[in-house]
Amino acid sequence: MSHLQYYAYDGVGVFRVNSYHVPLNNEALGAMVPDFQQWMPDHQPIWTCVGVSRLGEDDMRVEIEVVAHDPEGSTKAQEEARSD
Repeated sequence: MSHLQYYAYDGVGVFRVNSYHVPLNNEALGAMVPDFQQWMPDHQPIWTCVGVSRLGEDDMRVEIEVVAHDPEGSTKAQEEARSD
């Protein structure tokens, strides 16, 4: 189960994805694009895709960083800040 499945996230708030691949090749891209199409079918965030020589562990092949905006969380944080 992926983190997106765990949180039942719809992908709409995602505005940036950074992915780091060992190695960066057609196979790596071929694995990423279908997931983007599944989780963000009507949305195309900015995607930076970088090939690197190594990640944190020897057997790691990809690291993915996702940045998203949560309007409900943002509203709640603003309300809490006002009440302080």
